[in-house]
Parts: sequence; structure tokens; C-alpha cells
Amino acid sequence: MRNTTHATILLILLASALLAYPAGALYDFEGLPLAVAAQGTVEGNVIVFGQYGLKNPPYELGFSLPSAPRFARVYTGVWGGTEKYTGWADITINNKKKVRYLLNGDRDVNRELYESGHGIYWIAYDPTDLLTKGDNLISVTTSKGEAGNKLDGRVYAIVVIAAVDDPGAGGTQYWIAEGNENLHGEGWAGTNPTKHEDTNVTFASAGLSGMTRANLSVLLLAGGRGQPDYVQFNGQYLGKPVRNASDPKVTDIGDEVSFNAEGGAGTPSRYADMEVFDVTALVSEENTVRFIRGLDLDGDGTIATTGDAPEGEDYIHPVLAILTITKSGTGTGTDLAAEGLRAENAFAGENAVLEATVRSYGVPPAGPVPVTFAVDGKTLNTTQVVVPRSGIAVVQVPWVAAAGSHTITAGVAAPADTRPDNNEASLSLKAGTPPDLSVRIGSPVVMGNTAAAVTKSPLSAFWAIAAVGLLLAWHGRRRYPSPVQAGSLLLALMLVIPAIAVPVAAETGAREYTLPLQVTNSGGSDAPGFTVSVYLDGEKIAAKRIDAGLAAGATTDIPIPVFVAPGTHEVKVVVDEEGAIKDSSRGNNHAQGRYDFPG
Repeated sequence: MRNTTHATILLILLASALLAYPAGALYDFEGLPLAVAAQGTVEGNVIVFGQYGLKNPPYELGFSLPSAPRFARVYTGVWGGTEKYTGWADITINNKKKVRYLLNGDRDVNRELYESGHGIYWIAYDPTDLLTKGDNLISVTTSKGEAGNKLDGRVYAIVVIAAVDDPGAGGTQYWIAEGNENLHGEGWAGTNPTKHEDTNVTFASAGLSGMTRANLSVLLLAGGRGQPDYVQFNGQYLGKPVRNASDPKVTDIGDEVSFNAEGGAGTPSRYADMEVFDVTALVSEENTVRFIRGLDLDGDGTIATTGDAPEGEDYIHPVLAILTITKSGTGTGTDLAAEGLRAENAFAGENAVLEATVRSYGVPPAGPVPVTFAVDGKTLNTTQVVVPRSGIAVVQVPWVAAAGSHTITAGVAAPADTRPDNNEASLSLKAGTPPDLSVRIGSPVVMGNTAAAVTKSPLSAFWAIAAVGLLLAWHGRRRYPSPVQAGSLLLALMLVIPAIAVPVAAETGAREYTLPLQVTNSGGSDAPGFTVSVYLDGEKIAAKRIDAGLAAGATTDIPIPVFVAPGTHEVKVVVDEEGAIKDSSRGNNHAQGRYDFPG
């Protein structure tokens, strides 16, 4: 699979038409952050079943449940080959229901499907009503082998998470985070080197009373054996070292072997690594898991991925993180929290929407609970909400915003709530004329000793075809074919592929810079969250999300890391490129010019 990605990169270099930045809402080359999709407490156990390792479909997972689940989630991963190939994947549950997902590459918008990188798909589905006590079977098939299909279609894994009742087992509090981050080094995207080194996810409001054990389970896709990568829990590195090195010890969590990070032989699982860590001694009320592609152990400014002592992965995809805390006794009771209060279109005299998220950290209430929104201390709306089995409910109410500054609150009330301190969320905002976002680009600043290890140069059509042929024919393998095999492959390709004019892919000697950006809101209302898009020499290299938005009259500094060869380059920056915010003057939402990147 890794050499297939090498081939994909060469194809991108050969055909500039393939350099379109993803348009789909749920495809992002750089990755889709892990976020908590289900949480709560069950009077029983949370059980994880899985089949791991890249294989041809059909791909099956059989397992047995002690009782019908209170909640369940099924996941599968599919390798597309590139983000340009399309196809489908079917998930069949107990031969009762078949769910088909269209895999549309960089045009994907399915909200149960996460795609990133060069066509790595992670699919999530709720099968709760289809699973039963006793034996169950999940089967995944894809369009691999179908006439006209180009999608690779091999399957990385099937994972089932089930929360089941067992009154005699005590309680289990759990969090399930899903996504598809693409952690990668320089030179794995387009013509300009970029990198994405780490990502994290936080599990809040852990109940520690009566705790007997805490486990963290993580699943990584596309990692390579022998290339180190790291997982931290609350700042502490997890796993046993694979070789002697300075602190922190070198670990290879994504080493194509599951269940071996804490020792033992584990189970071979090509390009899919499930690991379980005992974090009982590290758990706290708020817990953060961090995934790290690699570390610059020798201090030379780069993370080497080759040689006698690699420092990191070329690329790796964290897609799943599960934290469970088992407790003695009867669990934690009901614990509902109101969080994430925000406002959309909150401009003077206009129809706004107030939104809050209700999260269950304990045993869910038996019936509906009231959620009350108030503006400046006066009740605006009370809505009865049934907390779904995922433990997460998003509640929205309308509001006609009056001019001025306001304090908005959203509160949830549940009988016998064990933690009333987290029942209310608040938000201060200013409503006036619509926001007016503008952006300014500062002078690039070189960052230390950061000469990139990536060197790309023009190839003739002949050798470009040869390289693509070798890599595509041997995708999924780590070693190149013999010269005789290479010659045969090349001859076959030359018969079917016309000569290709190959442009210069990228300049050599790329260095790391910080591009300082400054965004100002000159309007009369606070701006909600927005995205800052950055282009370098016509190619989109970054999309920085500012979730907190920007208050009326405020300015924020946004440093953007850039990898490029020294010299003069065209830079364009666009704020709210999607037009999601009602902006009083979109003409100043972008800035563009040629900037000197010093050597």
C-alpha cells in the first residue's frame, strides 16, 4: 500500500490536472480530526471486537455478544488507491441489512465516511438494532474486481464496539472518538512540500470514583514497520521502546502488528494496528490523547524516515480512539452537561440560530429532559430533548438578534444529576452589522536549520512511465521488482501509455518558514468560526480552522508553516473561502502578492 502511494504521488507529478484541492465537505487531504462520536456510562461492559490487516474482500468479522447491545458502532477502512478513484463499499450486518457507501474520492460528502490522504477511507455505522445476543457476523465487500472499477478496494479492518448491560459487572464509562487524520512528512502532497506532524483528541469529565481500571484503545492505518511513531496520554509516552534512544524512548506503535505495543508477539496486521494500553495510573478528569508521526531525535531540523535509525513515519492515519474506565459498584448515575454553545447569523434584526450540545457522561436518563436557552437572563425557549443512545444531542432554537452585547446561556436539567456544575453553558456576543473579515500577509520568516530532505526534479516521459509502472505493478509491496521484471513492466506500459510531458514537480532544497497572517473583523458583530485558506504558487497548501471565530473589532495573528525553496513565490490567502459567513464586504477577504522567502 505504501508503494502505491508513492505511485500516486508520481502520477500527480505527471498529470497536473490531478492537483485539484478536495471539494467534498468530508474529504480533506490533511485529515479529518478525531472527535467524540459516542460517550456515556453503561451498567456493564464496553467490548471491542476486530479483524485487522489489509486484505482483499470479502472481509468478515464474527463475534458473540452476552446480550443485545445498548449501543454499538461498526467501522471499516477501505484503500482507494488514489483520491481520484471511485467505487463502493457494502457493510452487511447479520445478513439482515446491507448498507452501501459510494466512495467518491475527493468529492465525498457522506457524513458517515471520513476520507483523507490519497484515498484512505474510514466508514462508521450504527448497527445497534441489528446486533443480537449470541453470534453476529459483519461482512464488507467493495467494488474491487467489478468491470471498469479502478478503486483498489482492499479492506484494512472491521471493528465493532458494543456497550452491553451486565448488572453484576459494575459500571463502565466510555468515549469513542472517530476521524481520519493524515499525519505525514514533507513531500507527500502536491508540488509543494507540506507536513502534518501530530493531532490530539480530548476526553472530558471522567468520573474517577470507584475506578478499577482505565484502558485506551487506538487504531492506526497505513503505518510502516521500522518507522517510529508515538502515542501520548496526558503527556506521557505509551508503549515499550523498540530501540535504545534518548528520552523519549523510540516506539513504533504502527508497526503492522496489533496488540504488541506493551510487549508480546502480537498479531500480524498489515497496515492496520490496533493497540490497547493500560492508562489506569495516568487517567485524570480530563484526558488528552496525542498521536505523533515522529520526533527529531538528532536535532537536525528534520524527521528522517529512512536510514539505519529512522525517526518517524512517512505517513500514518489515526482513525479511532476509545477510552474506557471500569468502576466497582453501580457506576456514576446520571451526568448531563451542556457544552459548545454557539450562534449562527447573530446580526442585529436578523434570524439567528442558537445551538448547544448536550453530552451524557453518566447513565442516560430514562426519558426526555428540558434544555432551556436564555438571553440576558430571560428565557427564550425550553425544548424537551431525548438523549440518543450515542450520548450526544445537538439542540437548536431560533432567535431574532437585537443590537448590542448579549449573554446567552443554555442549560439542561435531569433528575438526580450527579454533577449540576456542568449543566449550563454560556456565551457572550455582540450583535450589530454583519462581520467584515479582512486579511493581511506578513513577510515570511525562515525557521532555523530546516532544510527539507525532499528533492524532486524533472523526469523524462520515458523514465516517468517506468517509475509509475514499477510502483503500480508492485503496489502494496516494499521492495522493487528485479531488473528483468522491471523491463517487462516498462515494455507493457510503453505499449499503452503515450509520451507524457513532465513538468518540474517542485524546487529542490525546500526549507521551513512561518508565514504570518493577520485577520481582522471590522464589522459590528462577532464572526463565528471560519477557515483561512493558503495558496502557494497556485496550489492550496493549508486550511486553518479558527473555531473560536473573531469578536467585533478584534484582530488575531495566525502563523502558517510553509515548506518551499528560498526565492520569490506567489502567495494567496482567503478568509471564509466557502462563503459560510454573511460578510459585509467580501472584497477584502483575500490578499495576494509575491513574497520573498529568504535563504
